[in-house]
Amino acid sequence: MNIIRIRTLAGANIFSYRPALVLQLEIAEKDESLLKESSDFARRIESLMPTIPASDSEMRAIRTAKNDLTEAVKNIALSLLSRAGLSGGASIRFSGVTGVYEIAVEYEKETTTRFVLESAVAAVEAVLNNQSFDIDRVITQAKELAAGESFDDSLSPNEHEKRIPIIAITGTNGKTTVTRLTAHTLFQSGLNVGTTTTDGILFNGEIIERGDTTGPASARKILKNAAVDVAVLETARGGIMRRGLGWNWADIGVVTNITEDHIGQDGIESVADLVDVKSLIAERVRAGGTLILNAADAESAALANRKSVLRAEKKIVFFAVDESNPILAQHSVAGETVYFVRDGWICENRGEIVTPIAETRLIPITMNGTADFQIQNALAVAAICRTLDLAPEKIAAGLYGFQSALHNSGRSNFYRVGKGYALIDYGHNPKAMEAICRMTSRWDGKTITGIVSFPGDRRDDVIEAAGRIAVAGFDRIIIKGDVNLRGRERGEVAEMLHKIVLETGAQKDCKIVLDAAQAFDDAIAHIGENEVVVFFYEKLAPVMATLEKYGAVATTEF
Repeated sequence: MNIIRIRTLAGANIFSYRPALVLQLEIAEKDESLLKESSDFARRIESLMPTIPASDSEMRAIRTAKNDLTEAVKNIALSLLSRAGLSGGASIRFSGVTGVYEIAVEYEKETTTRFVLESAVAAVEAVLNNQSFDIDRVITQAKELAAGESFDDSLSPNEHEKRIPIIAITGTNGKTTVTRLTAHTLFQSGLNVGTTTTDGILFNGEIIERGDTTGPASARKILKNAAVDVAVLETARGGIMRRGLGWNWADIGVVTNITEDHIGQDGIESVADLVDVKSLIAERVRAGGTLILNAADAESAALANRKSVLRAEKKIVFFAVDESNPILAQHSVAGETVYFVRDGWICENRGEIVTPIAETRLIPITMNGTADFQIQNALAVAAICRTLDLAPEKIAAGLYGFQSALHNSGRSNFYRVGKGYALIDYGHNPKAMEAICRMTSRWDGKTITGIVSFPGDRRDDVIEAAGRIAVAGFDRIIIKGDVNLRGRERGEVAEMLHKIVLETGAQKDCKIVLDAAQAFDDAIAHIGENEVVVFFYEKLAPVMATLEKYGAVATTEF
């Protein structure tokens, strides 16, 4: 048995609504063999543990993993905590790596709980190897540690959470755009806005710290800033899983959609696992707060009926482009608020009153109304801003003034270059690529060239699905390589995609250029009349350097 690491989840997390320590434990084949050979393992483990009293913990319902050795570690840890006068719940989850499990234990006192987890592993190892273990000495040490350690920066809401309205935004696609567009609109309306995104921490639209800042530490920096009137927090899967939330309750929670992405990573084996992670945002909307869901996305919409979400009574708001969406219709009939598009306008239906907010074709990121995924993002933003009682005209001003290349770098940015155009996007899952192809299919008289790849840590079937979407969506295909191979051999993903193109028999103009920067440079250098080069990038800086080299000019129209 090997402790890989113990990490701190200082806020609500995928295991619990309370802070927890997560022990990542490797169980080797020899450990399992020793267990099978041990005739009295269970009896000896039980002898180390008094009865564990019931705790008042709020463990989340996640998909648990059954392993006798990790169960023993968990139970001894809880027993030791109880002996030290502390309470807490625990859960076990498969990490996604063979033989590696995650044991989460809630903590009131972090140092004591860390000691208890390490001691529990040592105890099980001793029993497994038929060695003695001084449990009384460990209990004494745990009590001494607990007596000298104060209770935990995070079991109750901090003062900033009571003062600053928190808007938490998650989802598979669109969360960055919704976050940036919301922050832009609120700032334009006169509020001081603190924002966390995948690109950095922003205050009133200016980046004050670069990097992927969608985790709890970044959120706390915003919440501690006395100048901030409202916090708009992009909250990504990675940050939720690795560190938990940086706040206890949000005033507004938004789930843009939940679709297949990151499957095969970090123990996520299905969309249902993704739902378990991202639903945490919906669950942590305070009583009396508002949860905004995408009625056109089955997984997002279903959160409205999830028991853990309904635990705190909150207002549910739905949005969808199509006014005839049955969930919208049902919600509207019940007198609840919904957002949709009618006659080219984003509209709010609150009770029986329909209020036009903004004309979709005038919103620059919608590309004259052809980008339905951007209209969907704008609907979510309208719902957020109306929940904060912004006037429709202020929302419209924010939507109309948001320029993709200027305010939303790397997300569906469009440029005039040479004889044609370039579209730059971060799409890295099938649904994102499909949305781009759906938009470009509406551009009559254009030749669409796709420069595509896919992250190597995705499953084969996910990569194959992306390949089929590329075949259907592009006139020409250039398959590039990625700098970060993510566990694959160089050129492996490219060859997979190329094979799919050939197998379709669609006679596509397709070639492989493993150097991504070179692939883009060549395509732009030889761009044809009315050709659109769509580039799904991995690193933005070299893309921007190429665009500058060829004199590209940002635009939102042909």
